[in-house]
Amino acid sequence: MISAVKQIFMLVLVLVIRWAEGQPQIYNVRDFHACGDGETDDAELLAFAYCNNLVVRSMHLTNSADKHMTLFNCSQVQVNSISIRAPGDSPNTDGITMASSNNVSISNCSIQTGDDCVSILSHTRNVNITDSTCGPGHGIRQLWVLFCAAGGHANKHF
Repeated sequence: MISAVKQIFMLVLVLVIRWAEGQPQIYNVRDFHACGDGETDDAELLAFAYCNNLVVRSMHLTNSADKHMTLFNCSQVQVNSISIRAPGDSPNTDGITMASSNNVSISNCSIQTGDDCVSILSHTRNVNITDSTCGPGHGIRQLWVLFCAAGGHANKHF
């Protein structure tokens, strides 16, 4: 029996190969017979670890049991034109969670979850979020604005 981690790796590999070939970018993990093994914590819909120069774009992620996208120890990441959806009353359905990552750009995304839209965890730095919508969840977690003077900007709320 193939472990859940191997199944997820194979799915991501297929997505990359098909994307490179110009195939449609709509996939259902059930079509790849991905299923949990009862032991592995595989609640993330899409997880990237130890990636450099990662580009994730033009995807729709829907109704994950927990996190929709996780970045761990990644650098130079571009997340663009991603749509993430989960019911507003669904607990623990983070949109994008990142830890130990740096130089992450999130742009033109629409994130509607029941929990954090973007969760910035320890040892993460240089995160830039632009032209994106977030809600109805808890917004952006672990964001601090310190020692700043804000003026002449479009967004008045921090």
